[in-house]
Amino acid sequence: MRPCLQRGINLGEELAVAGAAVAADNADSQYAGWAARATGLAEQFILEDDVKSEHFQAMHIRTYAEQHGLPSAPDGRAWGHIMRRLKNKGVIEPVGTAKSADPKQHNGFTTEWRAAA
Repeated sequence: MRPCLQRGINLGEELAVAGAAVAADNADSQYAGWAARATGLAEQFILEDDVKSEHFQAMHIRTYAEQHGLPSAPDGRAWGHIMRRLKNKGVIEPVGTAKSADPKQHNGFTTEWRAAA
């Protein structure tokens, strides 16, 4: 791969990580402890018996968390930060991509996840 293309890919990942972190910080500034609560509820979702063997998307976790009292993040990218945190902790692993179940994403592709073994 040409160096300029490789740098572009890395820069895109860096920008995604930074943007998700900013969105999560913003959610925390509006709702104290939002990221910690979101992470805890996500882990609770993943431990549910009917989820352990299934693939899921971030929006499934978001819906679960909001149904359990978590306020909606001002920017949905905050969930990208939570998903990356769960992946880095070894709680979840990506299994591919699929059409998003979220109507706001207009049938775009998103990451499919599963509970890590």
